[in-house]
Amino acid sequence: MRLLILSLIIFVVAGCSKKQLAVNKLNGEWTIVSYQQTHANGLVFDVASEGTFAFNRYPCRKVNNGSFGYFQSCTDNNQTTTVNCTGNYSLTKNAKDINVNIIYSDGSIEPRDYSINILTTTDLKMSVTFNDLIHTYVLKKKK
Repeated sequence: MRLLILSLIIFVVAGCSKKQLAVNKLNGEWTIVSYQQTHANGLVFDVASEGTFAFNRYPCRKVNNGSFGYFQSCTDNNQTTTVNCTGNYSLTKNAKDINVNIIYSDGSIEPRDYSINILTTTDLKMSVTFNDLIHTYVLKKKK
């Protein structure tokens, strides 16, 4: 009986900690290494881009639902498009997706759901679909 209870406790703790481990790995500032756009017809374009994503593991004070702080700043290398946005993020229970709410200056909110393809303490590859394109980012954690 004790073995069953101990096994159950270990299983629950291990399951709960997967999400926290992902939050800890995400915490910090990430530099864009590469960025691709995949179109509906399957064509993939490498887009020269630079910028950062920042994930803050501390709870966002404006949101009381387990969300954390988020910031994104990206510029394509032709200097034609710059994106600066803030918001909050949360992870799904299995820590495979990042749910981001981008909050614009007019107060409007745009939800984006990033799929985590790779997440280590130094490398992150994630993708999101919006504007009929799949946007894939490969990022390296700043030291």
